[in-house]
Amino acid sequence: MRQHALRLLSAGLLMWLPSAAPAAPSSKEASREIEAKVALESSLEKRLQAVLREALGSEDLIVIVNVALRSEAAPEDSEVMPGVPLKQTQSPEALADPASLTMPMVSRLSATIMVDQSLEAKDVDLITKVATGILGISAARGDALNVEKIKFHKPHAQPDPLRFAVPAASALWLLFAIIALVVFHRKFLAPLLVNLRDITATAMMREHAPSASADDKDGAENEPAAKAGAASQASPAHANGSRPNRPFSFIEQHDLPKLVYILRHTGIAEATTIIQYLPPDIAAKALAELEPGARRQVVGLLSKVTQLDASQVLAVEESLKKRIDFLIGGEDKLVDLLDSLPVSMQNDLIGGLRADSPSLAEAVSKRLVFIDDIAALEAGEIKLLSRRVPAKLLAVLMRASPALRESVLPKLARGTREWLTQEIEFSPEPTPEALESARRPVLAAVSQLVREGRIVLRKKTPASSAPPGAPAAAPPPPPPRGPGA
Repeated sequence: MRQHALRLLSAGLLMWLPSAAPAAPSSKEASREIEAKVALESSLEKRLQAVLREALGSEDLIVIVNVALRSEAAPEDSEVMPGVPLKQTQSPEALADPASLTMPMVSRLSATIMVDQSLEAKDVDLITKVATGILGISAARGDALNVEKIKFHKPHAQPDPLRFAVPAASALWLLFAIIALVVFHRKFLAPLLVNLRDITATAMMREHAPSASADDKDGAENEPAAKAGAASQASPAHANGSRPNRPFSFIEQHDLPKLVYILRHTGIAEATTIIQYLPPDIAAKALAELEPGARRQVVGLLSKVTQLDASQVLAVEESLKKRIDFLIGGEDKLVDLLDSLPVSMQNDLIGGLRADSPSLAEAVSKRLVFIDDIAALEAGEIKLLSRRVPAKLLAVLMRASPALRESVLPKLARGTREWLTQEIEFSPEPTPEALESARRPVLAAVSQLVREGRIVLRKKTPASSAPPGAPAAAPPPPPPRGPGA
């Protein structure tokens, strides 16, 4: 009986304890509420911040949203039946019972929006209006919206060391490439093109030029002799087996004008001694420049065998060396000087010389070669000249002088004439520097051909007219009128 009573008491206690225990939220439910709160705040902040950045066109804003939630659960009616309680199960149906879940609800919402202090009032109003609509601000619920202006402290941008390095390296490489291209063009490509052009012009002239005349053949045969004569003139006067230490061996071809002047103003015996030791070519030229009477006396003394005193010969040599080194002026020196001067200055000097000494001015003018002298050359002489100088130089001169072009072109062969005509028409107007650079070598070639006897100058203008071109020294001068250098 006693045991039966204890069993009834135990069963009653078991039935009363579950119903008497207070309902408390589990830790899992609290964790769910916090997660829902953070997710909701983050979602509202991101959404509002994205809309405001698009509306204001600025990244300088901060949005902070704070949400207060409350949990509401549906009430569940339960009955406690007498008897032994059933064993509770952990089935999915029991866990998924919606009556046992809580629903989080927004009880209050507050938002703070921080913007840059430079923002205008109309933009602040726009922020307030947009935030109220997106967050659903309700005054009845006690929601709050605060817009604050602050100064954003932005970090100073650190200078990028590669910001200027890459453009500078590109510019440096570009500059190096340009310099290399210019050097290649000037040193290799331009000379190559010039040579090819000259070779083509020469080939065309040879192809279309008529056969060489008898005069040209004779000139070609005499050309080695002329070159040999020029070489002997350029070398010291040691011809005919003379020794380097022979007396008067310092006399050279360019000293001939000075030597003639000294011989004319010295005694016959001393003149004979000097001519005795000169090389045959220089001695013959010096003897030819003496007066006829003095020339006969010198030849008479040279025809006799005479023993000279060595000291006297050395004294005459030393005297001649000093006088020839300090002798200045003369027609030859004047010709050389005018030959190297610009055209305007050369014309002025000849004009002044004509006023002081007309005969000397005429002699100097005859020894100079001008551009007009080329126009008077014959067809064969122009052909010889075209072989000595590049055709492009002739084209430059004819481009600057229509009169020269009209005189020279008809005398050329058809092929050469057509090529030069195209070169003249398509080439630009030469500058004074280019004209001077072309004039000098052409006139020098004319002067050399005159000295070789290959061409003859036919000067048609009087000596009183001003020369139109730069001069060049012409063939051997007439009898010197004074010392030359």
